[in-house]
Parts: sequence; structure tokens; C-alpha cells
Amino acid sequence: MMLHQKMNYLLVSKRFAADYRLPESELIGRNHWDAFPDLPERWREIHLRCLGGAIESCAEDPFPRSDGTIDWVRWEMRPWYEIDDTIGGVILFSELITAAKTAELALRENEEVLRAMFEVAPVGIALLDTAEIRMLRVNPSLCRLTGYSQAELLEGQGSLWGLLRGGGLSEEVEYRRQDGSQAWLEVRHCPLAAAGQCMLLVQDITQRRQLEENRRLQTSALQAAAHGI
Repeated sequence: MMLHQKMNYLLVSKRFAADYRLPESELIGRNHWDAFPDLPERWREIHLRCLGGAIESCAEDPFPRSDGTIDWVRWEMRPWYEIDDTIGGVILFSELITAAKTAELALRENEEVLRAMFEVAPVGIALLDTAEIRMLRVNPSLCRLTGYSQAELLEGQGSLWGLLRGGGLSEEVEYRRQDGSQAWLEVRHCPLAAAGQCMLLVQDITQRRQLEENRRLQTSALQAAAHGI
């Protein structure tokens, strides 16, 4: 839009009028500050600086509205000049980016929730780069389960790559912990949308396997006794 020295509209785009739900036909000659009485004082100061010759811009600027909502705006303001090189007013390039910014903030909030869940999850979790064959991230539960520190696992210690050997979506494997003890782990492989990345969900099932083995031995003993062996 193009504004006069007194911040009255000289030219207004259809997009600007539509974005802010203003009647385009009634804007010409109207004062910008009157059209937006809820403009932050800092923006009025920017307008005055630009009327004095400054050029200013912002890629994403919050615009609190009088109804309690917040719009996000990408804008640039610069002066325009009369034939005698005096400043006649300012040109304001303004784009409403509220929808995109809202989606970005929602995504960031979801990422924070997922990050918190990753840290407190009771099962071991490892994020792997299968293309470069390296560990990207592990959670505290996996460190407790294996006996290795996060740094050790990220450096390749702990032989977690061996858990991928089966290639299936879920398998049970034997694993040697850092202290030398043996454990049975249930490993679920979860390929991610990101190319070459996979998430391992690891749970200690040693006790369950021991109970299953004890039941097997008891069953064999009973069968042997029944046959008089």
C-alpha cells in the first residue's frame, strides 16, 4: 500500500483489504492509524522513522489485536519521494502469515511433547541413521537397560547395531550388557519417513524368557515322569 506523509492511504491492494477484512472502496484517503487503532506503539514509531527516510522490515512480527487474538505479519516499509526529492510518504509491503505461523508453533509444540515423551519413556529408544550407520540419539531408559552411557552408545559402543541383524519389524535377541551380564531384549524396528532413519524400541524381556524357560523345563520333567523316564 502507498501512504501519504500523514499516513493516509493513497493506494491499497485487494490482498491487503481482504487479509484485514477492510472495505477497499472506503480505504483511500483514510488514515492508517485510524483503520488500525490497536496498532502497537512500536509500529507507530517505525512509521515515523520511515517517514524520516529509514527502511525497515521484519520477516515475522506479532500483531496483538483488540479482541485478544494475535496476527503474524511479514512486512517492509520504505519512503517514497516527490519530484523535488522530498519524502512524500511511505510504501508498506505487508503479508499476513498467521496461518503459516500458527502451524509452525503447533508443530514446535508437538515436537516438544514428543521430546519429553522420548526422555521419560519406560522403554529404550534409539534413533538410527541406517544410511550412515550411526546412532543419532538414545534415551535414558536405553542407557539403563544396556549399562552404557549416552556418549558411549552414540560413539558406537554397546553393539546396538547387532539388534538390526534380523531385519524384521519385531524380534527377540540376546544382548550382552556393559557389565557382562546377558539379557533378552524385544526389539521393534520402526522405519521413519525421513530417508535412511529408523527408530528402535527396546524392552528387557529377560524375566519373561526365564519364566518361559522354567515352564518348559517343568513341562519336560512332568512329561518324563509320566512316561516313567
